[in-house]
Amino acid sequence: EDLEPDEMRVIACGSGMPMPRLKQAAACFLIELGNGDKFIFDMGTGSMERLYALGIPLDYLDKVFLTHLHADHMGDLPAFFIYGPQNNRSVPLRVWGPGGGGTRPEWGTKAAMDSMLDMWAWMTGTLVGTIDTRSMSLEVTEYDWSKINGVIYEDNGVVIRSIPAVHFEQSASFILEWNGLKLAFSGDTLPNKWWIEHTQGVDLSIHESIFMPDTAMAKWKFSGQEALNAMTTIHANPAFFGKVMAMTRPKHAVGLRRPGGLCAGLHGVERHQGWCAYTDRGPQPRVLPVASVAGEADLGRQGSLPDPRVGARWIPGRGGCGREEDLRRLQ
Repeated sequence: EDLEPDEMRVIACGSGMPMPRLKQAAACFLIELGNGDKFIFDMGTGSMERLYALGIPLDYLDKVFLTHLHADHMGDLPAFFIYGPQNNRSVPLRVWGPGGGGTRPEWGTKAAMDSMLDMWAWMTGTLVGTIDTRSMSLEVTEYDWSKINGVIYEDNGVVIRSIPAVHFEQSASFILEWNGLKLAFSGDTLPNKWWIEHTQGVDLSIHESIFMPDTAMAKWKFSGQEALNAMTTIHANPAFFGKVMAMTRPKHAVGLRRPGGLCAGLHGVERHQGWCAYTDRGPQPRVLPVASVAGEADLGRQGSLPDPRVGARWIPGRGGCGREEDLRRLQ
């Protein structure tokens, strides 16, 4: 579907966990703007095939922004890069990722990308002379993750800022502004003062809403201590998500990281103003969740995929477990 000149489209190519699932990739969101720009926020494991399934020429998918360097947020980047020559990319891949801020240089994005290039030395070397290798170029921008509301990208009317995330050292969240619209993307983080201050009233708030500790123990066999550490000290569970939404009052909100159904953990969201939007309801072929924003967001849209093996069905809810009548399939 063509975008209107004033429209922003957000496609969730992945919203899952480090634990692989057949029909849900790890974190990856594609933001498309009416000016022609496209931005990929995170590229976790399993997300590359979702991006490919959209049928967008790779020359338009050349800007990747990483909130941090955990595999469930950047694990598919090496494959996405190296498959460029075979899939008609003719421009360098541009990557923005965290570094600096007092962390070790070898932890930064530049070091990670250098290591990635070293890993592919044999493949890149043997492809020379057999295929168009212009896409083997990589442009890396390492932003200072510790800066508060620091501009990390500004071009063609688009401004992207970062704020620190409370996850592990060298983690960040993003705020994108264009054409009077504002989108916030948390990545992995606990609620924090920077998010509360800088995301007030945004048009679309995409914030982590991971499951509660009891679910981690029951579903993923975490120990009690592991569950408490993971779900209450480095991630935002549904109760935290609901509180953040109540404090920031976005026009529309999406919970990131639902591992299997809106009702799982929804009680935490209902406790704070009933905020909830999208979540995975399990394997449903040929659709991806789509949020289209141009003044008012249409959160009930689904996009068809060329590949029937890829995708998940998402349901928008309003303080409940989602309403079937809110869905509209786009053919």
